[in-house]
Amino acid sequence: ILIFDFEMNFIKAINIFEDIVVYDSYVISNEELILFCPENEKLVYVNCETSTSKVIDIDEELSDISNLRLVFMKDNICIFTSAQDKYTKMKL
Repeated sequence: ILIFDFEMNFIKAINIFEDIVVYDSYVISNEELILFCPENEKLVYVNCETSTSKVIDIDEELSDISNLRLVFMKDNICIFTSAQDKYTKMKL
């Protein structure tokens, strides 16, 4: 991941894993985000301030979904919903 400021000045790069395919991203705070990577069967939590990431395996059902929406997050628990109104709870 390449991080730039608002004037498009390069700030830093964070390596996650090879061949990552990101379908969607969710901003949690000014320094944190989650990447939805169904082709890789992963969710990736990224802390931009510390340049760290946590890769979370997702089950096969979620990897078939191309549109996932973050509807709630508290205390490292995320609740997502799909276009088919299926809710999924994930712990970061």
